[in-house]
Amino acid sequence: MYYRVADWLKAIIFALAVLLLYVFIGNILHTISLFVTAAIIVFVIHPIIGFLEKQKVNRGLAIALTYLAFFGLLTAILLTIGPIIADEFRSFLADLPKYVASLRTQTAYVTRALERVGLTRLLPIDPNSLVSQATSIATSQVQNVFSLIPSLVSLITDMFLVFIVSLYMLIFLPSIDRSMRSALPSELSSVYDRFLVSMKTALSKYLLGQLAFMATIGVASGIGVWIVGLPFPALLGFWAGLTEIIPVLGPVLGAIPSIIVALTIKPILALYVVIVFIVIQQLENNVLAPFILGGTVGLNPLLIMFGIIAGGEIAGIVGIFLAVPVLVVVSNIIRFISHNFNYERVKDGPDRIIIRK
Repeated sequence: MYYRVADWLKAIIFALAVLLLYVFIGNILHTISLFVTAAIIVFVIHPIIGFLEKQKVNRGLAIALTYLAFFGLLTAILLTIGPIIADEFRSFLADLPKYVASLRTQTAYVTRALERVGLTRLLPIDPNSLVSQATSIATSQVQNVFSLIPSLVSLITDMFLVFIVSLYMLIFLPSIDRSMRSALPSELSSVYDRFLVSMKTALSKYLLGQLAFMATIGVASGIGVWIVGLPFPALLGFWAGLTEIIPVLGPVLGAIPSIIVALTIKPILALYVVIVFIVIQQLENNVLAPFILGGTVGLNPLLIMFGIIAGGEIAGIVGIFLAVPVLVVVSNIIRFISHNFNYERVKDGPDRIIIRK
């Protein structure tokens, strides 16, 4: 079977694509971010609801049980590690002046060593100035953390909206599915089924794999820095795990705070920390990635970096977090179209799209 594609239809599709792109980067970006986040939650927990439904559990009860289990697990995790991380963060802030003083001492030692070998003339850099700038940046970032407190109400509101939107998505998914099937020609029903399976597989494997990455790398990093004798292992491990959500750049961002803290204690300790993170990175690339993701994502690292930078410019930190999931969805759609449709040019009429059986 095939469908003819006229030139005027191509022009309309292109114009609609441009319009949608404009809307995406327009004023409703915040709303789109909320719906994307809600959709991600739905994709994560919907397989559990489907499993309960197969066990003859009413869909409404299955949704309620799944949400209770989801939020119960999240609350248990926060109550378990939250106080530890909060205590270490307070201790870190209290010890920050001591670390800055230690870093200045280490810098002075390095400066004297460079002066003895005559490298200061080749490297016209004032180490003390670098320490002052780094201290200023670190202090401003800590202040930024506290400046987020007034926006806590907005954050709670967004979380509540995400919960409501995801709940509505789950409730109305069956009716949406029926509407889609009734609107599509009968010849496209099998293609529609294949598309749903493809999207569920790709997103579920990516999201669950990413959560497994974050948890594994966070625990491994915390244990690693604890073994080499670094303070605040829970806080540093939590940061390393959190940054794993950013592919390519995440491992580097996760290691930087640990290296800086190690430098303030003993320079050789920083070398040990670097070795720890190199070992963890090798474990991630050679063991975890093939085992957890199994090559499902298949995105080029350059494309990932472009998506992260573009996402940051479009939507800030939210755009950075959502960049890779969006790329996964778009790449999966393109791959699905290329595997299920053929585009043919016809000399005596409009071009046509042929559906592969």
